[in-house]
Amino acid sequence: MSEDQKSQLTDIRRATASIEGKFSEVLGRLSDVEGRLNFLEDAAAEAKAKPAATVTEVESLRRRLDEVEDRSRWGGAPGRDARYPLCSSRWP
Repeated sequence: MSEDQKSQLTDIRRATASIEGKFSEVLGRLSDVEGRLNFLEDAAAEAKAKPAATVTEVESLRRRLDEVEDRSRWGGAPGRDARYPLCSSRWP
């Protein structure tokens, strides 16, 4: 093999090693992206399966709101000023 061919072979090997290194880096980054995507898919599925507030919790809060509104219409709760149903008529 001539010196020129050896030089070309060495250049090809260096270029191949460089490409393999870059390919390995891209594979690592792709693996990270897949991991993040899996995490987000799991989080989305969990959020769908367990909403922030259940129907019964929302209904309970609506009943409590209705009670507060009714109290404010009918003179307020004891110890409260009817004009300001959520404020105490006494200073702390």
